[in-house]
This record gives sequence, structure tokens and C-alpha cells, in this order.
Amino acid sequence: EQASGPKKVGKGEKCNGSLPPQFATLCEDGLTCSNSGMPGASGVCTEEQASGPKKVGKGEKCNGSLPPQFATLCEDGLTCSSNGMMGASGVCTEQQTKDVTVIAPAPLMDIPGTPTTITMTLAPTVTMTTPAPPSIPGVTVPAPPPDATVVGYYYEPHTMLGSIKMNVSDWEACRKLCELNLACKHFGYWPDGGCHQQGENVTLVKANQSVISGPRDLSMHELWPDLAAVGTAVVAGARGPAPTSPTETVKVVDDAGPKLRGRDDSSTSGGSYTLVWVLGALALIAVVGGLYMAYSMGLFGDKEFFEDDDEEEDNLEDNLNDDQSDDSP
Repeated sequence: EQASGPKKVGKGEKCNGSLPPQFATLCEDGLTCSNSGMPGASGVCTEEQASGPKKVGKGEKCNGSLPPQFATLCEDGLTCSSNGMMGASGVCTEQQTKDVTVIAPAPLMDIPGTPTTITMTLAPTVTMTTPAPPSIPGVTVPAPPPDATVVGYYYEPHTMLGSIKMNVSDWEACRKLCELNLACKHFGYWPDGGCHQQGENVTLVKANQSVISGPRDLSMHELWPDLAAVGTAVVAGARGPAPTSPTETVKVVDDAGPKLRGRDDSSTSGGSYTLVWVLGALALIAVVGGLYMAYSMGLFGDKEFFEDDDEEEDNLEDNLNDDQSDDSP
């Protein structure tokens, strides 16, 4: 009578656990049935291999890039030396250690009566400076002449229409910019290097900075600044009129520099409104006259229509008169 359960076999014996229990052959404990991998095929009982990586000694082949069940790692104190190619196998060798020699500084000897000098090297210091406005090498800028120019005053409006602030190196460069512009009559050079150009109708006012102002051409005496006319309009081509009152108030600028501002319309509002009314009336007259001429020329296509209506009204009136004359005794 055969056993009803599977049969246990030893190492090297044939095994097959896929058969029915009464015919199956299983490996003893510690053994595994190794077959070709085909389902239902028989195999041979062999010792079980560890599931983790295997440790090898010096001179043995190693490869830690394989899966854990196939990897071979070096024992402690050894390293796997390969040709550097990723995934390649290597050989376990001893770890190379480098000897580092540390040289201790010689102790300082204190000699009585001799000072000890310690030299320290500091990192270089980087200093950032703002460059000054460009200047022409080898050219010395003369001081502004006291009669043709004035310091501490500027012309208002400080920037004429069509010009902008320009940064230049000195007052002479600012004057030359004004001289190149036919519309410029005066210039103003501010301490921050800003150059402003002024036109004809300007007013000389006082500033709290060392502003250098003057004409486009220093030889044009009629454009020289007149301190007696401070706060009074200056017309280009002539010295400005003297103040009307000896107590003329001097306009002092407290800001750090000129700022753009709008036009002062208080002195020109009346003339502007009058001009607008005149232009509006002329435009209205032109429109009405044009419409009348167009109507007279029949451009609207309605002239004959109105003339026909007038003729019909005349005929109707004549017929009424005739009827009344016939009815009279």
C-alpha cells in the first residue's frame, strides 16, 4: 500500500512537487527542487542559496551591481576594483590608505626684551567708486567769466520745449551744446552734471546751488545775465527790463535740482479764449457759406423740387382767382 502523502527525497535525487500528492516527491528541509523552469517538469534537489548578496574574500571576483540574489560583495576591509565601466565585475583588493603628514608649526620662543612680530595677510579690499562725468584728456576747463556768466542763478523755464537734460563734464561743454542748437539762447549747468537749455522768453531766478548760467555765445553782451532783473522776464536779444519795484521779491529754489513743470496759463488764458472764439466764429461762417453755395449749385438735388413747389403754388393761386372772377355777378 502506497503512502497517501508526498515523498521526501534527499540531495541529488529527482523531485517533482507538481504531481498529485500520492505521486509527488519533495526535497528535504534545506534543499530546493531545481528544474529547467518549465511548469510541471521534474528537477533535482540542491542546497538552497542565500537570497542576499554573497561576501567574497581578497582576490575573488566581485560585482555589487547585480540583483541581491546574484550580487557578490567584498568582505570588510576590501574594495571591489574594476576597470571603471558601469556594471562591470571586479576583484576584491585591500583598500589603499594615504598617509597624511601634518607638520606642526614651530613654537614661538619668547626672548625677554624682544618684541614678538606676527605677520597677517588680509584679503584684498575692493572699493567701488562712481565714475565722474567724462572729460577730455589734456584740456583744462577755464573758470566761468564773471560778467558773461553767473553762479547761483538759473533761467526759468529751465528746459525749453524740444530739449532734454544732458549729462556733460563741465559748464563749457554745456554751453557748446546750447551753441549747436539754434533755438537755444541760454544754458544752465547744475552741480550734478546736468545741462539744461533755455529759449527766448526766460526769467533769471536765484537757486540754492552753484548753478552756472550764461548765454550761448559769451561774446553776445546783450544775452549776458542781468542780476538787476532777477525775477523779471528776460527777452533774448536784449538786456531784461529792470524791476518795476525796488522791493522786487527774489524767487529762491529750495529743491535739489530743476523739475519739469507745466506751462503757466494764468497770463495767457484771456488771449487764448479770445483767439478760440474768433476761430470758432470764422469756422461757423465758412460752414454756413459752404452749405449755401452747395444748395445754390444744386449739389443737394433739392433745388428743383423747391422751385416746382413754388410754381405749383402760383398756378393754384391763379386758378382760385379765376374761379372767384367767374362767380362774381
